[in-house]
Amino acid sequence: MSFQQYLIIGMKMNKKFKLSALAACTLVLFGCNSNNSDSVQDQSSLVKDFQILSNKIELKKENKYCKDNGILIEFGEDKNKSNKLDRDEVQDSRYVCDGEVVVKQGDNKAILKKALVAISNILPNTSECHGNGGRKILLGVDENSNNLLEKNEIKHVYDMCNIQEKAEEVKINSITSQLVQAGSTITIKVNITNLPKYAKVVWYDDKGKMVGENLAFEYTAPKVAGNYNYTIKVEDIENKKILAKQSVVIKVIPIEVPTKTGIVELNNQSVYIPSEFRQQPLSGDINGAMIYAKNIKPLLEAYSFKVSEVISTPNDNNEMMGFVAEKSAKELGENINNIQNSLVNSINQITFDNSSITDLTNLSTTKVSDVELSTDYDLTLSSGEKPTDLIEKIINQIALDKDGGQINDLTPSEGETLSSEYKLNMNVKFNQSTDSITMIVTLVSKESEKRYQDIIVKTTSESISVDKAAVIKNKTDTFAAKVLTSKSDFLFVIDNSGSMGDEQNNISTLTESFKNTMQTMGIDFQVATITTDTSELRGKGFTNDFKQITADFKPGTYGNGIERGIYFSEKALKPNGSVIDAGYPRIGASLSVIIMSDEQSQYESCGWWCASEDRAEGPFDVKNNLFVKNGYRVYSIVEPTDANYSQYDDLANETNGKTLNINAQNEYQVFMDKIAKDSGAMSAGYKLKSIASQTVLSSTLKVTVDGIEIPRDSKNGWQYYPQSNSVLFFGRAIPKENSKINISYNYVDGVKKSK
Repeated sequence: MSFQQYLIIGMKMNKKFKLSALAACTLVLFGCNSNNSDSVQDQSSLVKDFQILSNKIELKKENKYCKDNGILIEFGEDKNKSNKLDRDEVQDSRYVCDGEVVVKQGDNKAILKKALVAISNILPNTSECHGNGGRKILLGVDENSNNLLEKNEIKHVYDMCNIQEKAEEVKINSITSQLVQAGSTITIKVNITNLPKYAKVVWYDDKGKMVGENLAFEYTAPKVAGNYNYTIKVEDIENKKILAKQSVVIKVIPIEVPTKTGIVELNNQSVYIPSEFRQQPLSGDINGAMIYAKNIKPLLEAYSFKVSEVISTPNDNNEMMGFVAEKSAKELGENINNIQNSLVNSINQITFDNSSITDLTNLSTTKVSDVELSTDYDLTLSSGEKPTDLIEKIINQIALDKDGGQINDLTPSEGETLSSEYKLNMNVKFNQSTDSITMIVTLVSKESEKRYQDIIVKTTSESISVDKAAVIKNKTDTFAAKVLTSKSDFLFVIDNSGSMGDEQNNISTLTESFKNTMQTMGIDFQVATITTDTSELRGKGFTNDFKQITADFKPGTYGNGIERGIYFSEKALKPNGSVIDAGYPRIGASLSVIIMSDEQSQYESCGWWCASEDRAEGPFDVKNNLFVKNGYRVYSIVEPTDANYSQYDDLANETNGKTLNINAQNEYQVFMDKIAKDSGAMSAGYKLKSIASQTVLSSTLKVTVDGIEIPRDSKNGWQYYPQSNSVLFFGRAIPKENSKINISYNYVDGVKKSK
């Protein structure tokens, strides 16, 4: 099939802009590429000093450009210097339409060739863009439906070059501090790029009174807890003007609630960093900071548990690192899913001198909230690179707050080693009121990943960033320990269509992972299995016999080719359905639904042979359904290529479940562990007493049993489960009956005017 048959590229050219762009190419050889490349730089802008900006617009079905969906990119000069491309400033545009839907031979699977755009940063002082930096916009069609614009799918490239190198501006990168107890003293530090010798840094309180000078501020908190407003100003002593300023909201908590939680203050958000990390400043064109995992063994030795099974982290070896940053959401998308996909597509364009990314696989996705996603990726390079070098590339690609900018170089530690396989974890939050995003990203080699699993979860899988003006309060919930047994019921929905012939090894891995989890968790469990073409329970119905479960998980591949996993699981859970008739879920037990399929959901589809009682009354509403209403959590093990038009992952998101890539067999064990622990927290966890409107800052949680602090550890400690707002104990940390449990935490109680 030819390219023209499934890709439509359109151009709306302003004549003046087209000619000036041509002049830029022919007269100064500036910002132009030779292969399938266009320049969108206006030669006249070299004199005017206007920046070239762009808008990315998601085109809906039956728009004036495309028959179906697509993407429109608009370009123009920011003549009013608002840092936003207004309608009257648009001079040029390109659009890409979705390709046709292709039916894959053999399994009757429809594949949508979706239009994709990737934005790649062009660093200053490189051969591109005459050394001034800029952005490279890449357009193409997702021919393999993996949501990534890969190098062989790129059809057009557009360079957006910065007009000229501007004078170095003074920039406040971040402010690092920690939650401070009433009456105590802490040091608050500010990091500033391009601080002139003739300038001074001054701290002011909310009444305009100067309270400190310099990059470090010794702050003594008042005796009353609350939010306190301060402002940092960089003042030009000679010319008597302000070069930069930023507000700081210091959170003071009650003296009886000690905490070691660090804080990174960004432009609009405060990020609460778990105590297992140390913070380091970043300088350059970024609003953010680096975070490095501390030595693990000393952290756990502070508690009264043996740690012989814990591998010590070398002090000079930056094994696990990451960053927090805030930037504009412009061009990234209109919702959190599109924004996340834009960032990952940008990462996928990273190259080194001698290597590049050969694979960036989405392993799992968790919806933290309607505006916040947590995603895990396997990142593979063609040859080994040090983690510091890779994280620097990622920061320069997705985290800068200036187009064509860069951070100052990061230097690897002496102990860092080369690796070609990494685990990349991302938490991205869309701040709609400021049209910005906050990102928390961690990176660790696959070889070292296991020892950092708990730290990764509490950093990128939970919400730890809030509005700077948020009112932070503290609470301590007290419980008398009870002898609790997690009581969990599971309904597995296994695709038994012909296309699952290639997935039999995956089913075997799933079976073994589930068996391992149940044997180590000590859960009172019952399991039943249905398929994607019937609601009838397999085998003997609900059972905890692993031999029977193994047989039930292997339904064969001769089932109906129309996979209706949501429809039949819903039918099984309705009154008079097979699950309800069997007496499940049991009283006091949680119910989890796990759907495994390599095809998209086909809720309404029903062949001519379909019985009348199996015909859906209408389309499935992922927000209003039996699963949501009854608190049944859904987990999906599916093909990522089906995400664009399947509801399995959408239902998992809406029910606070999780989605796993069906091909990521090495992640099955972790996935099943999460499902088991989620279910255990629902039935046997200690539920915090905060209300739904109050967001718990999980990085501030502190748990004691009879006055002894217990570590957050999934083997011999506790874990927090935000979906059920509960704390669950494990191993040697499970409290004895009637022990006194205190759980202290900070939470967001609205956004109000600070003191």
